[in-house]
Amino acid sequence: MKLGMFYGKVETYESDFAWLKKHGFDAVIGSDDLDFLAAARRAGIDGWSCLGTFNPPDDAPEHLCVDIEGKPRQWFFSGCPNNPEVREYALARYRTAASRVDAAGVFCDGTRFASPASGLEAFCTCFCKHCAQKAQTLGYDFEKIRKGVTEMYLRLRNGEPFISASDIDGVKEWLAFRANVITDFIGRISGIVRSKGKLFGGFFFTPGLSRLVGQDYRAIAGDMDIISPMLYRNFNEKGAIAPINTELHALASWAPGQNPNWVFEISGLSGQRIEKIDDLLMYGVSESAVKLETARTRSLIGKEKKLAPIIWWKDLNILQTVQEVKNGGADGVQIFIFTEESKKFLESLLQDGNNKLEFSVEK
Repeated sequence: MKLGMFYGKVETYESDFAWLKKHGFDAVIGSDDLDFLAAARRAGIDGWSCLGTFNPPDDAPEHLCVDIEGKPRQWFFSGCPNNPEVREYALARYRTAASRVDAAGVFCDGTRFASPASGLEAFCTCFCKHCAQKAQTLGYDFEKIRKGVTEMYLRLRNGEPFISASDIDGVKEWLAFRANVITDFIGRISGIVRSKGKLFGGFFFTPGLSRLVGQDYRAIAGDMDIISPMLYRNFNEKGAIAPINTELHALASWAPGQNPNWVFEISGLSGQRIEKIDDLLMYGVSESAVKLETARTRSLIGKEKKLAPIIWWKDLNILQTVQEVKNGGADGVQIFIFTEESKKFLESLLQDGNNKLEFSVEK
């Protein structure tokens, strides 16, 4: 993949895909819809389905994660990654997607536990009976984890920064447990998709954030064909899920009385500095952070795996960001998201046949 576009429209596909093909895009990622995939094939562009992972089969609260007070918590439209019904519902949908004749492959999304931007209570999950059973099976002391996360939650609620609260006994085990669960499930999805002769890709949090949600690049690399860290660096909506700056903003907001620059230390982006927490929403993180996170991903997954980070089309300096993705060692770049508005913007970068978004990699 050199250039890919995440497709967000619901109108007809033919003219859009022809336009993308003309301007150098070789992949479009989006719906599991048969018409979407067939239209991509006719246009000579790879069509990939993208599925959320832990979406529950219905609205029943017993499918949701459980916080430390025993209350159900939904995050990113998702249920508990250890709930058997949630897991089987996900696997069934991936089986269907992998069976699509016209699909080049399948991308997974939301294959993780809750992130900071989903809220403190959702982040400090899950303590349902299924997680307790899974922890016992994997050899973890679940009561130690519960005690540690409870203490962490109380400290964070009282304004202590996560960088210090994360050292509480039991919290590291909690993070490791979550990573074990997600690594195992990604392996299961990969087995389904690849058994159908399809490629398997995934959208993941960047290395600076991935350990917070149970994503371990080294552990999952063998199960992936294309790995796409989400390098949205300057998304300006508070509480947005996955952008680097909004997730760091959520972490910093839990400790409003602290110097917010500790979030760069915990994420490995220590070259950054801000004056106040909301600078993360106003300015985002730097373009150099994109290069760093791309390079860190490359070092974690190895030289042979395809690396195609996804960036936001409204990046304030999109051309430099694309260049930093390339400088960081990526094989390509994806852009989120294709709409009439983003198409007009991209056309302004592609005037007179001068493709400023061209992404070629010397091999």
